[in-house]
Amino acid sequence: MMKLAIILTILLPLNSFAETKASNAALNILGKEMTLEQLGTEPEKKIRSVIMAQLWKELSKEHGITANADEIAGLKKFFDNAIGEAVSQSADKLINKFEMPEVFVEEQIIRWKIDKVLFDKYGGRVRFQQTGPEPLDAYKAFLKEQEANNSFSINDAKLKEAFWAYFEPESTHHFYPDEVGKEIMSKPMWEHSKSF
Repeated sequence: MMKLAIILTILLPLNSFAETKASNAALNILGKEMTLEQLGTEPEKKIRSVIMAQLWKELSKEHGITANADEIAGLKKFFDNAIGEAVSQSADKLINKFEMPEVFVEEQIIRWKIDKVLFDKYGGRVRFQQTGPEPLDAYKAFLKEQEANNSFSINDAKLKEAFWAYFEPESTHHFYPDEVGKEIMSKPMWEHSKSF
């Protein structure tokens, strides 16, 4: 019994020291710690893309989201037509034929499918974005849920503020009216017969 008391006397302080040892991680994402140094220069600008890229990757695995050859061909055709119209309307016609890299096309398809999954689950407002519609309220709801489930945590106050700021300011976002947003999210942009 005395040996046990001595062992506990030695181990308990060591154990509490291990528990109180502070991590210098600015971000924990899916069990991986990242320091400010790992986030690189201007981490406030990178934090959103780092978190979303990791969570979107997991979401695409979870839902089996991929892009097939027909979808890639359809989006390439959409881009070719859009670029062709821009070139024909251009006075100098400096652009002949620009081909979208397949990896970019595939990423756009996967991104749209993720957006569709999130919009179908969370709904909310859809904002105009140069790369396509963005279900911003659905993003925010999903990210809040992931944060509550400890899929990620931002341990640096400045980074946390920078991350959530993107989802807050009404004045910097241009939202579609609700019915238009629902229509836009009903199918991929390249399958719509009209532009929004």
